Amino acid sequence: MKVTVDPVACEANAVCARLVPQVFSIREDEEGEDVLAIAGDGEVPAELADGVRDAVSRCPKMALALYGLRRSTTKLSATARMIKTPRTMFCQ
Repeated sequence: MKVTVDPVACEANAVCARLVPQVFSIREDEEGEDVLAIAGDGEVPAELADGVRDAVSRCPKMALALYGLRRSTTKLSATARMIKTPRTMFCQ
């Protein structure tokens, strides 16, 4: 799994950096502006994947994206039900 940032959309609010500081950090660019830095080339270690998914979902500007996701083979519990909306499908 790989995480990327849209530098135009990102406002460096640091929500992701507070949630997963091993992957995200805020630094100053050449012009003194705060920008988001992603460790390495954006490859997410397996042990940090859940935290990164959480950070992506909480980004207030939706500036983070995940690539290389594999479909989960986990079966839903009997109490879970699928809800369909025009835009998305999620479990409740």
